[in-house]
Amino acid sequence: MSSPWTLAHRAERLNPWIIREVLRVTERPGIVSLAGGLPAAEGFPVKALREAAQRVLAETAREALQYGPSEGLGALRLSFVTVSVERIGEGVEKLARGIATAIDNAERAAPVREEGKTA
Repeated sequence: MSSPWTLAHRAERLNPWIIREVLRVTERPGIVSLAGGLPAAEGFPVKALREAAQRVLAETAREALQYGPSEGLGALRLSFVTVSVERIGEGVEKLARGIATAIDNAERAAPVREEGKTA
């Protein structure tokens, strides 16, 4: 099947993305993946996620489908901390504050590129 699109010559030199290749192997029957980030699908809380998605789309669909801040929506972050503190304890709130502080410190320590100069 021929394509109506012509790729740039440099595209011929591109290598496949290694993560894509690893994930392709995990689809084979009988493969049990020990790769990080691939939880057992049977453990997904499908019913709870379906109900949550339906509630969000019924109440705030436009906001939910729009791009938001990269750190996440404030209300969602607050909800996460609140639920986590209720379930796990005060340590989660301290951890969340510690992570935010670490990120802020890393951003402040990062070198700033001067106008017109390249890294």
